[in-house]
Amino acid sequence: MLEMRSIWKRFGSIVALRDLSLTIAEGEIVCLLGPSGCGKTTLLRVIAGLESPDSGQLFLNGQDISRVPAHQRGFGLMFQDYALFPHLSVADNIAFGLRMQHATGTYRRARVDQMLALVGLEGYSQRDVNALSGGERQRVALARSLAPRPRLLMLDEPLGSLDAALKARLLIDLPGVIRALGLTAVYVTHDQSEALAIADRIVLMNEGAIVQIDTPAALYRRPASTFAARFLGLNNLIPVVSRTGHSVHTSIGEFEVAGAGDTLLIHPDGLTINSAGTGRLEGTIHQRVFHGAWVEVQVRCGEVILTLRMPLFGPEVPAVGEGVTLDVAREAAILIAQSDA
Repeated sequence: MLEMRSIWKRFGSIVALRDLSLTIAEGEIVCLLGPSGCGKTTLLRVIAGLESPDSGQLFLNGQDISRVPAHQRGFGLMFQDYALFPHLSVADNIAFGLRMQHATGTYRRARVDQMLALVGLEGYSQRDVNALSGGERQRVALARSLAPRPRLLMLDEPLGSLDAALKARLLIDLPGVIRALGLTAVYVTHDQSEALAIADRIVLMNEGAIVQIDTPAALYRRPASTFAARFLGLNNLIPVVSRTGHSVHTSIGEFEVAGAGDTLLIHPDGLTINSAGTGRLEGTIHQRVFHGAWVEVQVRCGEVILTLRMPLFGPEVPAVGEGVTLDVAREAAILIAQSDA
């Protein structure tokens, strides 16, 4: 549906987007993920028509829209700060885009009611938007962006200002609404948990370039570089000292792994503490951090600190300073490339 070819964008001496190419299929939810300043919002603005690329082309269903003004693209936008009109009711906010399309009053009222039902706000049409909670405002903003039947829905950090409980609920509701309408969506976030929960594919960016494109499961299981691993919170990274066949030698031992790369990643989800003391790695509990449903445990193995997660209602977490052994699931150890970032 959407194709970008060799997009470049500069702001003075800063290169915001560098030779970026990407395709998005119809009905797909694609997340642009990366740290602040990586170019993800700039790319969203280029897609929306709010910024013009210095070079490169943007195609919608095979038609070059690189120079088409934003208001003629038929895209919907939803921002973190809601951008609701404070002097308009809920219904009038939702109907704003429909008025711009010169829709009839009958159609507008029916469409507003349909959108309110979709986002779970039936009966809210005449409410003052200033009296709504943050989550309710976010739902009104979503309904407003959906009402004109956009060809593409774009969301820029839409959950960034919400509390944890409301964010968790909308992480379930939002993709359901998008898929129920058969929409194509581009979702910008710096929060990897959001991207993993919402996306069909994740586009991981850094310094204006695409680092990796993959499904959430594939990206998390097999990050392509140390930058990707660290950004996803996978910090069990051990340099490879030498290699013999499929065996790599590191400071904490030898591992049999396939593929290429100069850094060994051990997934925290593939590490377990063996209470019988027969694991393959020996270490000492360095630190424990409570996260609610699970406990993050850091184990010092020589000069390396490995992190793993233990469920709250699982085996008792050993005390700091206690000696332990670790089992490593075979598929949890992979080789990845050392990135410059």
